[in-house]
Formats: sequence, C-alpha cells, structure tokens
Amino acid sequence: MSAASVIIRRTRAFLLAAVLAGNFSFIPVPLFAAVPLPADKSPAGQLNALTEKDAPGAIREDAAEAADEEVDTGPLELDVVNIIQDDEQGRGFFLPIYVFHDPASDETYVVDNGRVIVYGPNFFPMATIGKGRGLITATGVHVDGEGNVYVPQAIYYSQPPRISVYNAAFFPVKDIDLSVIPGAEGANPKSLVIGDQGSIYVAFDPGLRGLLVLDQEGNFSHWLKPMDLIFDPQAIVESQEGKEQEEEAEDVSAEEPDFDVSELVPELIPKKQGEQQVFAGDAEPGMGPVRINDVQRDSNGNLYLLSSETSKVYIFNDDEEYMYNFGEKGGSTGKLSQPQQLAVDEKNRAIFIVDYMRHAILIYDLSGRFMHEMGGKGNQPGWFQYPRSVATNSRGELLVADMFNRRVQVLDVQFDYKFPLFQVPFVYEREGAPQPSPVQASGNRFYGPGFAAGEQARAEKNREEIKALLDDGVI
Repeated sequence: MSAASVIIRRTRAFLLAAVLAGNFSFIPVPLFAAVPLPADKSPAGQLNALTEKDAPGAIREDAAEAADEEVDTGPLELDVVNIIQDDEQGRGFFLPIYVFHDPASDETYVVDNGRVIVYGPNFFPMATIGKGRGLITATGVHVDGEGNVYVPQAIYYSQPPRISVYNAAFFPVKDIDLSVIPGAEGANPKSLVIGDQGSIYVAFDPGLRGLLVLDQEGNFSHWLKPMDLIFDPQAIVESQEGKEQEEEAEDVSAEEPDFDVSELVPELIPKKQGEQQVFAGDAEPGMGPVRINDVQRDSNGNLYLLSSETSKVYIFNDDEEYMYNFGEKGGSTGKLSQPQQLAVDEKNRAIFIVDYMRHAILIYDLSGRFMHEMGGKGNQPGWFQYPRSVATNSRGELLVADMFNRRVQVLDVQFDYKFPLFQVPFVYEREGAPQPSPVQASGNRFYGPGFAAGEQARAEKNREEIKALLDDGVI
C-alpha cells in the first residue's frame, strides 16, 4: 500500500471519528505547522561499509595479524531535533514505554499509559487509539506493509494477553488470544514484527525462552529458540530432555553413563550434552534457550533477537537460520547491563541498543562491533532516565522513549568509522554468511567475542569448534 493511500484512508477515518463515540480523538494539522529543524552542521561522511566482495578468503589469513590494530570510529555528534511529550489534546505523557516509526506513512507511534498516540512527519500529534477502540494495556506497536496496526496488550483482569489488530483506518479487525499458546500462558507480549510471508514474530516481557512464531492468521506455528550458556538449571535440564526426546524419536541410541546411576534420585541423574555430563542439581552454566525480550527485522528479512538475560543480540536470516551473535554483559563502556530494545539503522549501517539500567544508547556496526555510546542519567536534552525503547525514522533520526523523563527525544546522531587495512568486522564462513561468534569463558562468566579491536577476526581460529557445535545442534 502506498503512503498516499494510507493517508487517504486515515483521513476518511478521522472525519468519521469526529461524529463517533469512543476514546478516539483527532485534531486537524495546521497548514503551516512549525517544524523544528536540526542544528546546522556539516554532513556526515560516507561510511566505509564492508561488502561481501571485500571479504574474500585470502584476507582471512591476514585478519589475525591486524587484530590488535585500533579501530578509528571517528567523532560522535549529537543534536536534539525535537522533544515529544504531549498528545493531540495537550496532555503530557505518563510513562512512554515504546516508540515505532512507519516508513510508508512517515508516522511515529508512541505507546503511553496503555494507549497509542500517532504523530505526523513533523511530529505533530494526529490521533490517539485508546479505550474506545478496545486498547487498554498496549505494550508495543507495529505497522505492516498494508498499513494494518498490530498492538500487543498485557493481561487486564479477565482479559488475556493478546495482539489487537487494526486496519489502516484504525478500526478494530480482530484480537489474537495468546493465552492459548503453549508456553506463553500468563506472559505479556512486548514487541512483534511481521515477516514477508505474514508470519508474526512475538517477544515477551519479561522474556520467555524463545521467540513465538505465529502464522498469518495468528495461529501457533513454532518457537524460535537461540541457544547459549545460561544459569537456569531448570531450563538447561528441560532443553537437554527435549533434545533427548528428539533423538529417541529418530531412533538414535543414547550412550550409557560410565557408572551406575540407578540408585540416584531423578534430580541427580546426569544428562548428556556432547562429551560432557551436566548434573541437574548443579548451579553451573549450561546450554539452554535464552530469554528473548525484543525482536526487530531489517529490509532483508533478517531477525534480530535481543536478550536481557545474556545481553546479546542473536541474528537469524529470513529462513530462520542462525547466523551470529554479539554483545557482552556488564556495567562499563561498551557493555550491556539491561538492554530493552534495539533498532537497525540501515541508512548508517548501525545497530542502536537502549540500556535501561545504564541510561545509555550503545551503537554497534552491523557485525556487532561496538563503536559509540551516548547518554547518561539526567533530565536535560540528550540525557536519559531509564529509557525503554528506540527506533529510527526515514531521515535517519533516532527516536528514544525516555520513560521517567516522560518524553520521546528525537536525536540527530552523526558518526564516521572505518576499519584498518585487512581488518574485517567478522569472518565469512561462506559467501554471504558471517561466521557465528564463539563462546568464551572468563572465570564464571561467559560471553561472546567481546569488543576489543579485531576480536571478531580471531573467530577464524575457532572454526572447527564452532562447526562441531553446529553439527551437534548445540547452537
């Protein structure tokens, strides 16, 4: 659907809404509305983006030698373009928790106090979808290519967790009941994206172990579960038991333990994982499905799954095949304490992640290399207090739901970066597919490749180990 047709349909709906009862409000946009302009400054330089042809197998041999070279990320320039804090009736935000931008209509959607407020291209408030349209506990919002609006809603008294679907004119179409989905009982949906074939990918808050996948009608399809080292014994055991059941269904005989365990209670019976025995009663890390609390999608169909549990992003292609991950948990520069949401900026070839506890926005390149961070706790423009959501618009501006400051900040972020000669942001296992990050251990903490210059390139040394994990189905 074209942007013009979406606007026409919504204009008709707005005129009709003026004579209908319900919590749906609208005011006309003035012809000469003031549009705040960004500060005057020189344009950003062109990014030296890495393409597949730039990473042939020949340079992989030189990548390790260049691993210790510093990466020049260049300066970071930040301007506050606008601050959104009122709806169309002049009422201030209560606690804005989610922001979304629809590139087709150039509209911005803000979720605040259970409702969805829609803003035009100049950030002028246009309409609010609220109780009159069945919207009570909105937690997120997404608009598909036809202009249909999908709004996750949390549990509310007798009403189950659900996804409310509205057409392009904001009239209710249907509700998708999530309480009947196996594994999603009692959980609140947070964010969702729509695939090219109509599949609905749903993340929950707090995160469930995996990403829920529904078909285009809203029926349960399957769970997409990235595996990693976690510290949840029950989840580890359940994952191992599920894998064993799959192996039994395929008539794969399990190797017997090298000692008699028949006298042990069930909780102490060791489970097999590759070549190591993992005991259910041990509070040690083990492979299991991670909790996913956000999902986003780029124009190529790649899925980006964010986990606050591991502070990592897991990337899958449009066929739901795992490609790689990045991120490191921590409270210092370049690390994630409690990431809440991410945004993929394809114009600048960057990924923005909002860290709730560190009051900061972290910037990575598309391979997962840390480049910059900005923000800090404060109430002045450019500072945050417990930010919850982030998005980018058609102009490349960054939208941040600054929750406890009760506003959405519109930021113009400019940065340049380049890589040293022969240094690649990740190593290609085959053309068009970056190699998955290896798992490393440091004391009792486990993390991915980290953010030291060239650390991604060192993944080449672990190719055989990673291939074995992939072949065994561990990752």
